[in-house]
Amino acid sequence: MFDYNQILHTLENPNENGILIFVLGFLFTLSIYHIVLYFQNKDKVYLYYALYTTLILLGYLHQVSTGFFGLIFKPFIPFLNSFEVFFKWMFNCFYFIFAFKFVETKSFSKKYHKIILYPIYALLPIGIVLQIISTITQSKVYIHEAFFLFFVPVILILSIVGYYILFKIKSAIKYYIIIGSLILFISSVSGAIIYYLELLPKENHLRDSIFYFGLIVENIFFSLGLGHKQKLIFEEKNKQKELGLKAILEAQEAERGRIARELHDGVVQQIGSVILKSRNILAKLDLLNSKESQELLKSLENSNQDLRNISHQMMPRALKELGIIPALNDLLEGSLALSNIKYSIEHFNIDERLPTKIEVTIYRITQELINNIIKHSKADEVSVQLFNAKNAVILIVEDNGVGFSSKERSKGIGLLNISSRLDMVKGDVNFEPSPKSGTLVTINIPL
Repeated sequence: MFDYNQILHTLENPNENGILIFVLGFLFTLSIYHIVLYFQNKDKVYLYYALYTTLILLGYLHQVSTGFFGLIFKPFIPFLNSFEVFFKWMFNCFYFIFAFKFVETKSFSKKYHKIILYPIYALLPIGIVLQIISTITQSKVYIHEAFFLFFVPVILILSIVGYYILFKIKSAIKYYIIIGSLILFISSVSGAIIYYLELLPKENHLRDSIFYFGLIVENIFFSLGLGHKQKLIFEEKNKQKELGLKAILEAQEAERGRIARELHDGVVQQIGSVILKSRNILAKLDLLNSKESQELLKSLENSNQDLRNISHQMMPRALKELGIIPALNDLLEGSLALSNIKYSIEHFNIDERLPTKIEVTIYRITQELINNIIKHSKADEVSVQLFNAKNAVILIVEDNGVGFSSKERSKGIGLLNISSRLDMVKGDVNFEPSPKSGTLVTINIPL
């Protein structure tokens, strides 16, 4: 049978059942963990939180006489006892610094930031001076009286103002601070009421258990809040990276279009004009049918055709005017036919134009894969399939070449470009050996 009297006695005497030791161990772990996070992330909010939990730890450490902390810090108990009020003064100050740095009050309102934190910055040196005086005079009365008659009322006023400011801030992470601190406040007030109204005997420690419970819950909320904030920062960095990548790719496409227009409407037309003038001059001089003249004209025509092909590859008119399927046909014909590589293209359920961003992505990825096949695969057959299935566009490019290793995949700049483009449209790519002994590349882009 359970001894209910023993259970009640255990709950009412936290120093005997190790609750205080557990709380201090919890705070010690949080302090070490967030100091490590500070050195990793270089974000001072972790340092302020580590100082906050460390000062709470030091403020209650003198009450422990057994266990790990009792063994390690026993020689320092008199010192810790003389600094008890000072540590409480300091951890209340660092609570405000941490809380309002955490919710980034300054970015919301510099005025509110100053209203809260400037008084706190003033309280820090006042506490240090009072502790120095108390240490020199060997009397805690100076800092003790100042704490209850001056510091506590000021902190209460700042708390009311602080909650007002927090509720005006639109950031959702403020609720970690609000809920956590309210739970500690309620537990502290409950303990004070029990103590001052003498609802329990002085030796009863149930009020301490209530306070320790609030302390643990508060710091759990604060730790969760820091984790949530780190997640938001990570997502924001990824978003900025994605926006930067999007801007680069859009600028790249715009530049490709500009150069393509310059080539097609400028250089290509000029060379075409030169060819016509050359024919006329050679005809007048009766040199048009000579071997040298034919070679010259052929060379000019080939150069003109090469420039035209480059122009179309940089910004294919078929992609802009007709859609992805005609553009892929032109790409394969212009690239693989000249390389004596057989090719086939199949498409299914692509009856309407796809979003422009997706069409450009598919075209550029196919272009990159075809270039890799021509340069590295030693293939003589290529198959391209494009279809719409379950609100996703699937592109499959398969060759019968020699394939390439995962090491080559990770280092190839072209393949990194493929990944970057797919990130822009939330797509993914999969490389695997082809049944034809080459490489099978599958691209999946959600619509």
